[in-house]
Amino acid sequence: MSRMHTLIILLLTLLPGIGRADSPPFQVEMLGAPSELVLGLKIPLTINSLCVASDPVVADVWQQALHLRVVDPDGKRMRWPCEPLHGEASSVSKLGPIPPGTELEREEWFCPTKPGRYRLTGVLSASKVEPTAKDQRVWSGLAQSTEVLVDVVPPQGVDLEAYKAYDGDPLATWTRAQHPDRYGELLRRFPTSTYTAYVVWYLSARGVDRGTADSYLITIQEPLYRFGNSVPCDGTAPCTKHGWMSLSGSQFLEWRDGWFETVLKHHPDLWFADEIRLRLALDRYVVGDKEDSIARLENLAQHGGHGIASKASELLAALKEKGMLESAI
Repeated sequence: MSRMHTLIILLLTLLPGIGRADSPPFQVEMLGAPSELVLGLKIPLTINSLCVASDPVVADVWQQALHLRVVDPDGKRMRWPCEPLHGEASSVSKLGPIPPGTELEREEWFCPTKPGRYRLTGVLSASKVEPTAKDQRVWSGLAQSTEVLVDVVPPQGVDLEAYKAYDGDPLATWTRAQHPDRYGELLRRFPTSTYTAYVVWYLSARGVDRGTADSYLITIQEPLYRFGNSVPCDGTAPCTKHGWMSLSGSQFLEWRDGWFETVLKHHPDLWFADEIRLRLALDRYVVGDKEDSIARLENLAQHGGHGIASKASELLAALKEKGMLESAI
């Protein structure tokens, strides 16, 4: 190799933003996608990106920069995003220069329209921009997560009954529902359906897997009265005209844990079942059944999946460090 060729290669390596196109400066991960889903469910997925560059990167990542790419069973790209179950889809803000270690996160919804295998990918896209200072690295292009395959299966049994009862949309959003009592109706009419299990998880246990040992310790030491809340009306207490019930702390935990037990009895293997088990273990500690709580945490630490095992282990270690483990048994 000539000295000129050697010099050119060296310059391409050293100059910011040049010669590094083979490796995007962002790592993208998609969380929350199960391997199998019953038609009629619509689920939130979290797309994370992490800046893994050694130096700040100038990149235009504005609102739709993080998004979900979905290919349906026919190989066609689906238009996105779909309507969320509740509230609005989140967005990210423009950042640049982006320091190493910066994380971005966006929630997108997966709403399959027919049975079959779907291909899901989390994507970060950045438009071309100019550097804001000399010697800054500029990046534009795509970074994407590992592709995830999700098999959407037709509803059967009680799920099919619920699916037909609501014209193929048992989880109609609150803004689109024919009346605001949709979730309460699901609980009353189809208590063992997958759709009811999903509502219970979504309203009462979703996100518990993202807690820390410290946040769990705060939760289990909260006074009982702080747990009062409104829940879908399942007929166990007077309902408001909007189809909800207002429960005190002890009533609320009794209601929530009762539905947790129902879900786990009929759907022990759903992708969010361990999140419900963790929330139930925390609730048992709050109401004073500490021995049962510890037993549930120990079982999760040994047999839990999807990161729940480590969360249970961390909480048990924290309880032991604070002397709360021995006093519970």
